[in-house]
Amino acid sequence: MTGAIDIQHSQVPFTQITDTQTRLEQYLRSIDYAIRKYRSIHKVVFVENTNFSYDYTALSRLAGDHRKTLEVLSFQGETEKTVLHGKGFGEMECINHALENSRLLKSSDAFVKLTGRLNVLNFDCVLHSAYKHNSFYAINTEKVPYVETIIYRAEKTFFQENLHDAGNLVFDREGIYIEHVFYHRLYELARHSSIGSFRAYRLLEGLSGSSGYSYATRWSDKITKSKHALLRKFDINRHRQFPHNQWRFQTFP
Repeated sequence: MTGAIDIQHSQVPFTQITDTQTRLEQYLRSIDYAIRKYRSIHKVVFVENTNFSYDYTALSRLAGDHRKTLEVLSFQGETEKTVLHGKGFGEMECINHALENSRLLKSSDAFVKLTGRLNVLNFDCVLHSAYKHNSFYAINTEKVPYVETIIYRAEKTFFQENLHDAGNLVFDREGIYIEHVFYHRLYELARHSSIGSFRAYRLLEGLSGSSGYSYATRWSDKITKSKHALLRKFDINRHRQFPHNQWRFQTFP
C-alpha cells in the first residue's frame, strides 16, 4: 500500500486532499480495512514518502490478531522531483523503496499494489480472478488509453526490470500520468511477457486524493464493467488484437 501523508507544503500538482490529519486518518482506515477484510493475504506493507512519524503499534497488534504481519516503511522522498513530475513519481518512488527495503517483500516473488487511501470491497475475489503472472486493468478509451494503478499484481522481477523507472516519464502538468506510461510500457511488453488482467472488476470505497471524487461505484457501472472483466476486455493483449485506438507516446522508450 502506497501513501504520502504530509504533503501540505510540497505543492504536488493536482492534489485536492492536502490536510495532513485527514490523509493520515484515511490511510489508517485503509490499513485497518486491509487487515480485517483481505483474507487472501497475510503480509501488509504500507510505504509512505513524507517521513511522517506515527506509532503504528495498535495496527501491528491488530494484524497479529488476524494472523497477519504489518510492516510500515516511512522515508523522505525526492520532493522536488515529485513536484516536477507529479504524484505518479512519488507512487513509483514508494514502490521501489519497498522492493529494496521491505523485509516482508524480500521473501515474496510477487506483490499486489494498492493505493493507500482506498478500500477494495471485493479484494479477495479480484485477487483470485487474476490470470497471467502480471495482472492489470487496461482501459482502451476513445481518447487516451491507460492502465489503472489503483490495484495490480506484479512479479517483483518483472516490475524491477520493466516498470521501476516509469515515474521519470510522468509529467502531470502536461497531461502525461503514470497510468498512461504504464499502458505504453505494458502494450509493448505484452508481445513477449506474461501479462493479463482480472476476471472480476474491482469495487472501490474511498476518496481520490487528486480530485476528491468518491469511488462509490454506481450499480449500472458495476454490472457493465463486471461483464467487461469477465470477457477479458481489460486485458491489454485484447487491445493488441483489436486496436481501435492508435494513440501512442511517440517520444517514450
